[in-house]
Amino acid sequence: EGERRLQQWIGSIQARSGDLAASEAKVVDLLLTDPLFVGVSTTAQVAAQAGVSPPTVIRAARALGFSGFAELKIEIARARGTARFFAPPEVLSADATSGSVLETSIRAGADALTALGGAIELPALDKAVGLIQRARQVFAFGAGPSSTVAADAVFRLRAVGVMTVGITDHLSAMIAARLLGAEDVVIAVSSTGRTSSTLAVADAASSAGASLIAITNQYDTPLAALADV
Repeated sequence: EGERRLQQWIGSIQARSGDLAASEAKVVDLLLTDPLFVGVSTTAQVAAQAGVSPPTVIRAARALGFSGFAELKIEIARARGTARFFAPPEVLSADATSGSVLETSIRAGADALTALGGAIELPALDKAVGLIQRARQVFAFGAGPSSTVAADAVFRLRAVGVMTVGITDHLSAMIAARLLGAEDVVIAVSSTGRTSSTLAVADAASSAGASLIAITNQYDTPLAALADV
């Protein structure tokens, strides 16, 4: 249970770190890779390790939603109940066995899924489910690697009886989006939340009156700002 909560905490930090300055992102990277060091260090020590100035450490903490560096350290202290959370991530050697590779891969996937619990807001999830249940049809779109996530959503929603459409071609998707209406729902997938083609499709669908659900890695992105959920 402790490990699950800690992985959720990691997910919440990652989800709040989408629109940071490059120097602030260095502090967050250090926080995610070595939270124990951050939790026991001074502002100056963290700044030196991350290669930034001490004021940048404070700004990074505030950008994540904390009142300052002191509150961030308190949250880390609360999360220190599980030693594994603060252990260095396992690095596979060149002669690693197939069993080690398999076990490490499964663990990484399980940790990533658990981290979603800290990144997803349950009221937003409930709202998205309600929109999909009431929709005349659902239209899922993603560009590049995100297209595979959209395709998976199409398959899974169809499997449970939801009328779902997936179009991979950008221009065809734009035409389809403009023909949607208030009874339709669009799921727009973009890891960065800034993919221009996905933003164009999402904007067209929203302008046509459709409800827009965004699946993205951070809260503060153009796609998240455009979306209803």
